[in-house]
Amino acid sequence: MQVKAGTTAVGQEELVFLDLNTDLWTPSMNAQGKKLNGRHSWPFSIELPRTVTIPDSSKGGRPSEFNLPPTFTERASPAFIDYRLVVTIKRGGFRVNQVYVHDYSNGR
Repeated sequence: MQVKAGTTAVGQEELVFLDLNTDLWTPSMNAQGKKLNGRHSWPFSIELPRTVTIPDSSKGGRPSEFNLPPTFTERASPAFIDYRLVVTIKRGGFRVNQVYVHDYSNGR
């Protein structure tokens, strides 16, 4: 699972300021050593840091620490900040992985 946050300005690449990754389940966590079949759930929680460190883009500049910004999206605004929860289900060698993304920029 991944929590990712970034800022985007129209016509620009996203600047990611938060990228947290954690495994909810791996085959080594399975006590029986068998493949999973059927329906399963894994309760989880993620603690977000209060601050993030952003490198200075100028040469020799020092990184700066900032409080995490709130989600920001405004109609007709050329920039926005969004947070996404990404879950990737990795399938077997001949099956396509599935990726689920929940975007928190719309306030839900």
